[in-house]
Amino acid sequence: MPTRAADENRLLEKLRRLPPDKAKEVEDFIDTLNQLPQPDATALDAAYREMASDQAREEEALAWSEAHIDDGLDALPEEKRGDWH
Repeated sequence: MPTRAADENRLLEKLRRLPPDKAKEVEDFIDTLNQLPQPDATALDAAYREMASDQAREEEALAWSEAHIDDGLDALPEEKRGDWH
């Protein structure tokens, strides 16, 4: 498994091969990502617990997921489809 440093080096090499205008686009995109608010793990955990405590919502989600279990099975190799039934 590649290390983080190896991943970073590979990414930097790709960036160095880009034309200047494309490198600027990548830089702008990274700046945009860094400006996004970071989720508060504690608040996120609390929100998930609150949603999970809503029994009607959980039952609806389970019914929906069960109703759509076969969606996309045709994209799986035949030998893997049996794992989903």
